[in-house]
Amino acid sequence: MKQKGYVVDQKGLMLTVQISRTTACGDKCNDCSGGCEKKVINVDLINNLGASVGNMIEIETDTRTIIRAALVVYILPLVFMFFGMILVNYGLDIMGKESSEIFMLFGGLFFLTISMLVIKAIDHKVSHKKGSVFRITKVMKD
Repeated sequence: MKQKGYVVDQKGLMLTVQISRTTACGDKCNDCSGGCEKKVINVDLINNLGASVGNMIEIETDTRTIIRAALVVYILPLVFMFFGMILVNYGLDIMGKESSEIFMLFGGLFFLTISMLVIKAIDHKVSHKKGSVFRITKVMKD
């Protein structure tokens, strides 16, 4: 996936780049009347092509990495929640108790909370990893 960014700060070999997040309608907000708000994110990148403050740059992202991250953030909590509900139901069955939706709900919520802690740990590990998800591919001089 390729995006454009604007270099706003430089500290040694590191650049701070502003990237506009794209909207679900493909940035045609006047057409869809969705009232979306375009948000900007700041990303720190290694300056491998000699860009400077004020330059527009092209940034490439590995699509597989983005898809993996989306799966972790959106699917993992659901899997944990359902696992918690099934585990509580199975535990009640082993104890000879009748299945209770309220206990299953609390089990699901408990495991949902655990999934958030797992996601936070994964995020912490990935954010401290050497290298970046983004890579500068082209500098467009002023």
